Amino acid sequence: MTLIELTVGLVVTGMVLAAGYGAFSSIVDHRTAVRRATLAGERAAALRETLDGWLAAGDVLVQRGGRPRAGGGIDSSAVADEIILRTTAPAFGDTPSTIIRLYVDDDPDTPARGLVAQYQVDIRDTLRMVELDSAVGGMRVEYLDRTTGRWVPSDEVATIQPRAIRVALLATAPDTLPALLRLPIERPIGIGAQQAANGGQLPARGGGRSAGDGGGGR
Repeated sequence: MTLIELTVGLVVTGMVLAAGYGAFSSIVDHRTAVRRATLAGERAAALRETLDGWLAAGDVLVQRGGRPRAGGGIDSSAVADEIILRTTAPAFGDTPSTIIRLYVDDDPDTPARGLVAQYQVDIRDTLRMVELDSAVGGMRVEYLDRTTGRWVPSDEVATIQPRAIRVALLATAPDTLPALLRLPIERPIGIGAQQAANGGQLPARGGGRSAGDGGGGR
């Protein structure tokens, strides 16, 4: 074998090794991306299930709220709504019920960002805080009017008789909120919850008049 043949052989071998390394790196990167997407989906599913569980087993304190956000989420109608409820679902500790306030914190001086839960296991207990998802940039809360069968924003709830609640989480730019978390959660409240237990239905997502007298479901 001549020196030229040896040189050519080494060059070709190097090119093959480089191509193989590039393909291997691409496979590793793809697997890493898939793993991250899977973990994000699992976290989103767990958070959605937790929120839905709190609402399903909770007594929502209906109140006025919903001032427009300053800068807010991607959605121009993003609002700084909040929810206060007492839930018997498993939450923070082994207690019969927990008082929870759900809201979006965008204050840079606080330790938590995004969707936050403040909670007390008892009214005499210290108020505590936990960050649920930092990617959440806004939360829209709507209530179903018992009389008209239409969904109204939370700042109009004082003018209606609510029988269900709808909660939608909103993202901040860039939009990194999983699609599962952007799907609204709907739950009956008050008398509506009792009617739902008897087989009632909420109107289709997007508003409109109700086809039934009660509601239930996500």
